[in-house]
Amino acid sequence: PSSFTLSSRNPLHSVVIGGGEPVCTPAAGPVYIVDKAGERRKSTSTDSINVVKLTQTSDYLHMNAGITVIPSDIANEAMYTYMALITAIFTDKPLAGFATGTKPAKESIEIASRLLGTDSYNLIGTINPTSPLIYDRSQLEGLLVYARARQPLCIASCGMAGSTTPTTLAATLAVTNAEILF
Repeated sequence: PSSFTLSSRNPLHSVVIGGGEPVCTPAAGPVYIVDKAGERRKSTSTDSINVVKLTQTSDYLHMNAGITVIPSDIANEAMYTYMALITAIFTDKPLAGFATGTKPAKESIEIASRLLGTDSYNLIGTINPTSPLIYDRSQLEGLLVYARARQPLCIASCGMAGSTTPTTLAATLAVTNAEILF
């Protein structure tokens, strides 16, 4: 469809994707956080909860971003489940699910389905090609899980100048645009 509503536990926080208005989320994936004392340090599970709570209170952030900060005190194999659960507990805004592999994708969809049922768009996942246009196995597994569950998925280009694209801005824009149009 050209647009759809992404449901949330609080219908006042449901958002329309593709309706012409931007949908803003916090950053996703930072490893470090600056604490109250101004010190830069690795983020923890407590920081993850606090950032989700901040997202909930913001009038400018319309939904959560999945992994708002990467908690250094949670094992990698448990991180996606942990982040999906704290997002479901501490915010009633739309959920961002995980699509980096079969297990995280299924768990995200299961948690959202338990909260919101199965007859709506309950969460949105994101996958990223490794420019130019290469998808790793886990990204494609996640894509298939979302497609089978009829849940939306954002395919976001992530070209990095000098790393996964040529060094010039023009060339990076060309590769990124080609990925988006593909």
